[in-house]
Amino acid sequence: MLIVAIFLDCLAALGMAGLALKYLRATPPVEYHARIMAADTVGPATKRVIGALYRVLAGALLALAGGVAIVALGGVMGDAFWAKLAVLIMIAGAGGTAVAVMRGVETETGVRTPWRPAAGLTGLGALGFVLALV
Repeated sequence: MLIVAIFLDCLAALGMAGLALKYLRATPPVEYHARIMAADTVGPATKRVIGALYRVLAGALLALAGGVAIVALGGVMGDAFWAKLAVLIMIAGAGGTAVAVMRGVETETGVRTPWRPAAGLTGLGALGFVLALV
């Protein structure tokens, strides 16, 4: 089960890296942000700020993905409980926040947000943790 857990952790890390690359290359605003902001006047300066935030988000996600992969392949592979817990905390902390915030925005605006992929990646991390304990 440990190998399956490590695979799931690394799959979650790849998913985070994929999201990071999306925002790293995105031209602001992304599609669902544009629909939310359609009623507001958004100038070039605001779009530059949003673009900067996309890049910060991308960097943080890439760092998190790298950390998850390194801890999973190093510590979890060595069956260290601290590593299993660290991966869970990293994935659940980032994923839980993403799900809560984006789901709230979707509820408030009626615009579909990408909280579902974040929930899926968070679920992979949780399942990986459980399987790593078996």
